[in-house]
Amino acid sequence: MLVHGFTGTPWELGTLAEALARAGYAVEAPLLPGHGETPLALSMSTWDRWLAHVEGAVDGVLARYGSAIVLGFSLGSLLALVAGAARQHRGVLALGALGTALELPTLDTRVLRVSEAMGRLLPNVNVPKFRGSDVRDPKAKRSNPAYPTQPLRAAREILRGQREARAILRSISVPLLVVHGRADDTTPLSASLALVAEAERAEVELRVLPRSAHLLGRDVEHREVCDAVLAFVRRVTPAR
Repeated sequence: MLVHGFTGTPWELGTLAEALARAGYAVEAPLLPGHGETPLALSMSTWDRWLAHVEGAVDGVLARYGSAIVLGFSLGSLLALVAGAARQHRGVLALGALGTALELPTLDTRVLRVSEAMGRLLPNVNVPKFRGSDVRDPKAKRSNPAYPTQPLRAAREILRGQREARAILRSISVPLLVVHGRADDTTPLSASLALVAEAERAEVELRVLPRSAHLLGRDVEHREVCDAVLAFVRRVTPAR
C-alpha cells in the first residue's frame, strides 16, 4: 500500500509501484479525497476523511491478501503510520515513511497554527508554490501533476495528522523503514530523526539520500529509493 502526499497524486510513487509490481508484489495506491480534482475540492477535505479513506483501503488489502506493508510519502507517511499501527497485529507486517511530514519548517508550522486557531473564520486561501515541486530532477518538476497551490484550510489538517502520528509512534512494534532526502526543503531531516527516536519499540532502518529533495520517488536518486524499499519488503515478507 503506497500513500501519496499533500496536493499530490499516486504519480509521486509511480516508479516505486512499478518496481514492486515487477518484483511480483500486488500494489495499491489510493487517491486521497480532494486530490486529483481541484484545489477547491482539497480545501474541503480533512484529516478524518483522508484517514478513513486509507483505513478502508488497507482493510480491503488485508481482506484480499491477508497481509500488507503500508508505506507513505510526506502527509501520506502520517496516514500510513496511524492506519498501519492500528492494524500491526492484524496483518500489517511493516511500515514505511518517505520524507515524513512529522515536522515542517518553523515558518510553515507557525502559519498553519494561526490558520488552525482561526477555525471556520479562515478564508479559502490558496498559497502558490512559487518554486514548483521540491525535486531536483528537472523532468519530474515539469511532469508533476500535483496542484500548483496549497489550500490553507486543508494544509492546517497536517498539524492534526502530526499529533495523531506522534501519539502512536511508541506503539509501533513492526519493522519501520524511514527514508529522507538531505536536500529536502519541504520537510526537515529532523522529522525523520524524530520518527526514528520516538518509534523506540520498532526495528528501524534509516536511509538518508545525499542528493535528493522532497519528492523522493521521482528525484535523482529514485532508483536508490526503489532498491531500499524492495530490499526492505523482501526482508519483512514471509518466504513465498
